[in-house]
Amino acid sequence: MVDLLFWAFFGIGFLVMVVMIFSVFRAIWEGKKDRDIWKGLRGKSSILQR
Repeated sequence: MVDLLFWAFFGIGFLVMVVMIFSVFRAIWEGKKDRDIWKGLRGKSSILQR
């Protein structure tokens, strides 16, 4: 029983770690895309930039 709880604890911890790492990489990717969109709008006159 203790062995099962041990593996369940570390299994859930590992899954949470993988989800957190994936979330960080996805946030970085989304930020890069947003920055590229803003760079594309830099030359244009826009109300959004003011």
